[in-house]
Amino acid sequence: MNHLTVDEIINFVSSDKLDVDSVANAVRVNTHIRSCGECMSKVRAYQAVYGELFNICNKQYRRGLRMKNDSLHAAKEKKVYSLCLTEKYGR
Repeated sequence: MNHLTVDEIINFVSSDKLDVDSVANAVRVNTHIRSCGECMSKVRAYQAVYGELFNICNKQYRRGLRMKNDSLHAAKEKKVYSLCLTEKYGR
């Protein structure tokens, strides 16, 4: 029995497309792992790693958005404060 290649597993695990090649690879991998426990274990391991990487990237992205929003909020507060000073003291 021929086992799945690393490239086939990575393409299967990381695919976010529904094009002909991705679907064909998904069918090929799913068909194979039904009867091959060794490849099923590899697919599950890659899925776990990919899931963790996704979570880390997602947290970093959200942290970046939060920092950007905090900066925008601070800039808006500074602008409002400056406008208040200008109105009150003519500065």
